[in-house]
Amino acid sequence: MRGGVKWQVKEIFLRSGINKRGVSKHKDKAIARNICKMNGIPTTPKNIAKHLGIYSIQTATTYMDSWKSLFNHAKADDGLRDLTKKEPTHVQNYLEWKIESGVTLKSFRTYAAACEKLAIALEGYSKKINKPQRYDFAGVIHDCQRTAAHILNSRKVSRAYESPRSIIRKLEVPAHRLAAAIQLQSGARVNDILSIKPHQLNGIERDPVTGDPKGKIWIEKSKGGKSGEVRVNTTTYVWLKEVINNGRYGINLKEYRADLRLAAKLSSQTYQGTHGLRWAFAQIRFREIQEKENISYKKALSIVSREMFHKRENITKHYLT
Repeated sequence: MRGGVKWQVKEIFLRSGINKRGVSKHKDKAIARNICKMNGIPTTPKNIAKHLGIYSIQTATTYMDSWKSLFNHAKADDGLRDLTKKEPTHVQNYLEWKIESGVTLKSFRTYAAACEKLAIALEGYSKKINKPQRYDFAGVIHDCQRTAAHILNSRKVSRAYESPRSIIRKLEVPAHRLAAAIQLQSGARVNDILSIKPHQLNGIERDPVTGDPKGKIWIEKSKGGKSGEVRVNTTTYVWLKEVINNGRYGINLKEYRADLRLAAKLSSQTYQGTHGLRWAFAQIRFREIQEKENISYKKALSIVSREMFHKRENITKHYLT
C-alpha cells in the first residue's frame, strides 16, 4: 500500500468493513454470539469483540488517531512505509513506548484496544483486496497489558527504583548510563532525552533551591506541549557536552529499555521502565527541597511539580508515595 500515513489509515478504515457507524451494535453482538456458538467458540467479550466494528464517531476518531500514532512510531523506529505490513513487533514496540512515556492505565487500555481493532481492520482490508492475511497481535498485546498493569497501576505502590544509582552502574552501554543519569537527576521524560542537540545546552548556574551548581538542558515541547529547562549535576552536564562535541548524542529507546531491564535484574530490583528513574527523581528532589529551612510541604510539592512539567500538583503526589 502506498500513500501517506493519514491516507493509508483512512483507506483501511473505510474499505475494511470496520466502519459500522450508523449500524446497530446490539444486533451485531447477537450475530457475533451466534457465530461463536456455531464454531464452538466461548462467547466471551473478547471473542465477540473480534466480530464487531467501530460504531461511534468518537471511537472512530480516537482509534484512527491511535493508528496514525502507531504507524508514525513504526515509520520512525523501523522504517515502515506500508500499514498492511504491520507486524506484532511494531505493536509491541509502540505499546511499550506508551508505557515508558508514563501514560495512565486507562489511556494505555485505549491504545491496546485500538491495536486490537487495527488487526481486525487489516484482516478485513486484506480480504477486500483478495490478499487474505492474518494479523495476530493478541499475544504481544496481552504481554504488554500485563506489563502495564504492573507498572502503570501503581497509585498506591511506588514505581521508583529502590537504588537507581546501582542500576545506572549496571548499564552496559555508556550512552545509556548517561541517559539514565540525566533522567534521575532532572526527572526528564525518556522521549525528551532520546536526542539532545548543542543548542539545548544552556550552561551552568546555581540551583535556585539548594544553591549547588547545575547544568541546564532546554527541553523542547515535552508531553502536553510544554517547554522548559531541566537541571543535572555538573559532572553529567560536562559528560553530555563532551559527547555532543565529539559527534552526536542520541539513543535508541528499544536498546535503552533492554539494557535497563537487564540492569534492574542484575541489581536485584523490579524493572519499572525508564519512568522508574523519573519517579526516583521526584522522591529524591522532594526530600532535598524539604531539607532546606522554611520550605513547606505545599511549596516543595509545587517546585517538584513545576520541574516535572506536570499540569497539576495532584499528579506529582502519586510520585511521592
